[in-house]
Amino acid sequence: MQTADLILLIVFWLLSAALIALGVPLLYGWVAPNRQYGFRTHQTLRDKEVWYAANRACGLWTIVTGLVTAGVSAASYAAGALFGFGLFLTLVAMVCSVIVMAVQSDAASRNVGAAIKKARPQFRLLALFVTTTVVAIFCAIARIPAPWVFKMGLLWTYVIVVLGLVLRHANPRASAPR
Repeated sequence: MQTADLILLIVFWLLSAALIALGVPLLYGWVAPNRQYGFRTHQTLRDKEVWYAANRACGLWTIVTGLVTAGVSAASYAAGALFGFGLFLTLVAMVCSVIVMAVQSDAASRNVGAAIKKARPQFRLLALFVTTTVVAIFCAIARIPAPWVFKMGLLWTYVIVVLGLVLRHANPRASAPR
């Protein structure tokens, strides 16, 4: 079963890398309106400003989805979770992230003026998220035997960071520059 867990971890890391690679061009506005790649709705295909605002949000959340997938799969591997449980945790995290990505992208396409003002990512939350991901990946690679408190702490850090990002994007006053 150890080999299956390692294969699952590698597959999810490759999937995470692909999600991050797909999200970066959208976040930076490098993708012009088209029918193949990006957040495509009737509204976004009609107006370039709406396209770039919605795809900026979509790119940010695609990157976050890649980080969540990598982190949860690494944390479940480091925790020594059973194959089915690790697969379930990673897929649930990925599906929840995709739902948040779709909702945030749709909200950005409907409210372009506000989306442009709050397109600034919350770097403290993202830095905490990246740090936690690096720690989880290091623990998975080194197979450090850590107590369950530490392992569950990693998973709860992901939950807190994702909720923080969602709440910061949902409240325009919270993400306004001071």
